[in-house]
Amino acid sequence: MKTKALSIAAIAVTLAVSSCSNPQKTQEVKTTVDTTSTSLTDNGQPKGDTLVVDTTINSEGKKLISTFDNVKGIATLNFNGEKIDLVEDKMASGVKYHNEHYIYTNWHGETELTKDGKVVFKSKK
Repeated sequence: MKTKALSIAAIAVTLAVSSCSNPQKTQEVKTTVDTTSTSLTDNGQPKGDTLVVDTTINSEGKKLISTFDNVKGIATLNFNGEKIDLVEDKMASGVKYHNEHYIYTNWHGETELTKDGKVVFKSKK
């Protein structure tokens, strides 16, 4: 039993040491970020210093018009005739903006706008 445990431990240490000592593997992981990227957003508009405008209509017929400035990290929403300015919260996945009363989220095609904790708009594509 001790022999199996020692063998497994020896293999694990060997793999760990060999993977850390190979400089080529370390270089393969390094990437650079191109700030002049011409990749597209979900709605087909170019990312970068252009504004992204999106209109979402939910099942109740309510319309939410969103303008995102990805460089400045701000969003302006137009909902029920009200202009709402929000600042971006950095997320690993999805989109989130907020101000003192509103929170806007979009994740996997589901858009939600809450005001003071109450959902006022929800849509799923």
